[in-house]
Amino acid sequence: MDELVTGRLRLRAWARDDLDTLHRWTSDPRMMRFMGRGPLTLVESRRMLARTLEHYDRHGFGVWLAEDRSSGEPLGRAGLSYHRAWTEGDPEVGWWIAPEHWGKGLATEAGAAAIEYAFGTLGVERVVSICIEENVPSRRVMEKLELRKLAEVPFPELGLLLWVHARDRTSAA
Repeated sequence: MDELVTGRLRLRAWARDDLDTLHRWTSDPRMMRFMGRGPLTLVESRRMLARTLEHYDRHGFGVWLAEDRSSGEPLGRAGLSYHRAWTEGDPEVGWWIAPEHWGKGLATEAGAAAIEYAFGTLGVERVVSICIEENVPSRRVMEKLELRKLAEVPFPELGLLLWVHARDRTSAA
């Protein structure tokens, strides 16, 4: 699994030792607000981390832990994964930034790096990004990253209607 470096961020693979960081975020109602569920327990956070690590093993890429490049402080998570609700085979680019770092452009920076990785290193033809209608902050990031609304997909597992945005490789040139 590659590591990415941007102007302010280091995007690296998660490790089992990162569980406390992940759980701090998944137990925060502000972070979970647009995820279709409430805060997670430690057991649920551990399962989430295990799925992330399994995705790396199965696909060779996944969602990275986003750290401040100079201090190493964990700031959020961003990267690529296959979303259970999207069956078209495109990887989803996603981001999650800790509340104390909102409004600094970090999601856009991390998302741009992930999209570049998807088109360049992975050679995919299209990436998607998925959110619920109410997640206006993520929809703004999607707009900045030139992702356009493609479809609405029901996600019965959480009782949600998901908005799928997409960007083709040809529009990335």
